[in-house]
Amino acid sequence: MEKIEPCTCYFVDDKAGRLGIEVKLPEVDQENITLETQRDSFCVRAPKGEGFEYSGCFVLPREIESDEAETRFEGEYLKISAPMFRSWADRIIYRPLA
Repeated sequence: MEKIEPCTCYFVDDKAGRLGIEVKLPEVDQENITLETQRDSFCVRAPKGEGFEYSGCFVLPREIESDEAETRFEGEYLKISAPMFRSWADRIIYRPLA
């Protein structure tokens, strides 16, 4: 089976604290898409007719909370939106002792 790496696009929404991902998967049925997300990467696989398969693993530009990722399939695009991971330093709130 010939493997084709799908075209991907990322966008960062710093204001909302989310990372958006779009993966172009033309001529694919939604129920045949396999997606695995990690904090710093994701892998997608989807058969396209006989003899072809979209397949690829991609490193993300920012770490995400992968267990909170939301996905939807619109037209020929798999759209993923996930909150970006906040480091412990970003979560600490400093309060003066007075």
